[in-house]
Amino acid sequence: MSPFDLSIVLHYYLKATPHPLYASDPDIRSALNNLCHDNILRPISACPSGYRLTERGALFLAMLIETPYPIGGEWVDPRKQP
Repeated sequence: MSPFDLSIVLHYYLKATPHPLYASDPDIRSALNNLCHDNILRPISACPSGYRLTERGALFLAMLIETPYPIGGEWVDPRKQP
């Protein structure tokens, strides 16, 4: 997932309003289609520019939020510590 895709997912996690770039950035529609295809977002039928996180999208975002910060001077992933 690209940082752009992640910013879209975070937007729809936080707000039920259309993404601010929806009308002006042609890349956002492609990203939204991909996120829907990957079952991260789903369109809201009542609003053509509205989307919501799917259960899979919510679980994915929860995993990202729960990712621990790296530790130590070498920035080691604590999940990979022996």
